[in-house]
Amino acid sequence: MLSEKTYADLARLTEEALHQIPGREAIDKVTAIRGYVQLPSGHPSRKDYEANLAEALFDLSDIATRYRPELASRLGALSKCNRGISSLTRPPAAGCGIARCLRWSVA
Repeated sequence: MLSEKTYADLARLTEEALHQIPGREAIDKVTAIRGYVQLPSGHPSRKDYEANLAEALFDLSDIATRYRPELASRLGALSKCNRGISSLTRPPAAGCGIARCLRWSVA
């Protein structure tokens, strides 16, 4: 499960993305992210949500790079695994522990 801080960070950053990034592409990714955040409460046996959530965050970060680089940076921080990776070129694989990674503090 995600921490309360992580839920708050995801809610805040996805809300910012909706207001700051034009177009349907961002809306689609925010919708996916919010769906993946809710998935564990309804289907706790599904473990693939972590990788899907990380991939959606990575994709939204990539979209944000074109419009709001500072937002992209903060979104990217949520999609990284805590294995000393300074920049992510592909989303983390399933089972990489993204739930732990998503507990990172977002400035």
